[in-house]
Amino acid sequence: MKKLTFIIFVTFVSLLTVQSFAQKVELNETTKIYEYSHIEDFTGDIKSRLDLFSSKMKELNYSDISQSESDIKGESFFSKLITGTAMEIHYQALIQFKEGRYKLTINKFAIRDQRFGTMPLENLRKKSQQRWIELINEKLPGIIKNLENTETW
Repeated sequence: MKKLTFIIFVTFVSLLTVQSFAQKVELNETTKIYEYSHIEDFTGDIKSRLDLFSSKMKELNYSDISQSESDIKGESFFSKLITGTAMEIHYQALIQFKEGRYKLTINKFAIRDQRFGTMPLENLRKKSQQRWIELINEKLPGIIKNLENTETW
């Protein structure tokens, strides 16, 4: 019984570890910007899904929300306190629909500092870039979960 419990525990922990590392920001070689994207299946019509995502983005205080017949995009940010200064990491979420599927893309990351202004993630030095990417990768699962978590799916 103890061995079975241990095996279940190890399996559970390994699944959590794999799942948490599966969502990572990577450099898109075509556009040369850092982004994360995945494709999900859905049932129902595109219009109702667009309305659900639009409502969710408004609920989560996304700004500059724009919607067309087959996609929706909005901008948001999260904060990180560094040496007493609040730094903001801004990003764009884009959801594109085709029959029975949607693609969620999170990109256009920019670091905003009150003292130095806003800088795209791609323009930072490599060492700084890696630190910010690590932070973004930590926050990414929560961002995705919040955006895709609607009660009427």
